[in-house]
Amino acid sequence: MASSFTSSSKRRGSKWAFLTAFLAFAGLNAALLAAAPYFDSNYLLMEDINSGEWLPGAEILILGDSRSHQGVVPPILSAELKQYGLQAAAINLARPGQQLPFMHYFSNRVLEQAEVKPQAVLLNISFYLLGGQQWMKDIYTAYYRPTFAEAALACSTQLLNCMEAAEWFMGTRLPAVTFRSRINTLINKSVTDLPGVGDEILGIQEQREAMRFSVAQGYMTRGNDHISRDDVPMPHGYSTGIENGYSVYLNYFDRMVQSLTSRGIKVFVYQFPWPEQRKDDPSFQEVLAYYDKLLEAHGGSDVHFLPTYRFWPTEYFVDPLHLNEFGAQRLSRELATELAHHPDFQELFSPKVASN
Repeated sequence: MASSFTSSSKRRGSKWAFLTAFLAFAGLNAALLAAAPYFDSNYLLMEDINSGEWLPGAEILILGDSRSHQGVVPPILSAELKQYGLQAAAINLARPGQQLPFMHYFSNRVLEQAEVKPQAVLLNISFYLLGGQQWMKDIYTAYYRPTFAEAALACSTQLLNCMEAAEWFMGTRLPAVTFRSRINTLINKSVTDLPGVGDEILGIQEQREAMRFSVAQGYMTRGNDHISRDDVPMPHGYSTGIENGYSVYLNYFDRMVQSLTSRGIKVFVYQFPWPEQRKDDPSFQEVLAYYDKLLEAHGGSDVHFLPTYRFWPTEYFVDPLHLNEFGAQRLSRELATELAHHPDFQELFSPKVASN
């Protein structure tokens, strides 16, 4: 009798212990997720993507890497298009290090979930991101929360091996796993440089304010500072063949184009500005021509490659790759003008005359 009572008590005790541990773990994960925007700058880049702040959608979807994220201002693009009689809102889901597979994932998610579906996709493809995996691992597979189908596609295409794809799917759903590395880094740094950690946290708050989706529909300003001609590395240091060994990235480009164009969505690839010193560098022009030809071969007639090359004074650049606020405003207006004069874009957004 006493033995039976003791066993029953142990079972109840085990259940309560399990429930307590489960609730504590759930509480820890909820607390980490709430606090993450205040201590992890990489998480900030995916926060509004994961949370779905873009769900209202827009007629124009902007994709690309940090150059578009910090270089194309949706409200200015839309306002300038309006000057040409074209009504089209835009959202900017370009993000630092966004390689072609994640342009495909993001565009598909918007097509499936947004209230207003895009009619046009505007993107830049920086050739130096046609190879390598560090950005993908540091930001996208660490913080972007994939659907099961997205993780399965990564496995089937060998973008990731199947174990990595499973870890990506599960790990991004457990904040204790997602933020483990960042927390360890902060703890270790606090031991040796506590003031530095404080400055870092303050910097993240400034970045968070600049990245509020409601401020500029996904665009993030880099401010008004600019570089000088001496800040532009010469020679340029780029080479051809970056894509070698990374054909899966171009396969995702093909998938994205097919997915978009099969739904009647127009794809426009634009040329991002470079410092004007690059214009007279034959070696750099050869590199640009090589990658343009590579991308055009994959995009084919289904992709509209906007022809305007841009080489601008350094006062428009915050560093040799990224525009400051003045540069972003100029680029947004120029892109609107270039699109407004493109017949395939006009066909999408010109006012339709009702027929009797």
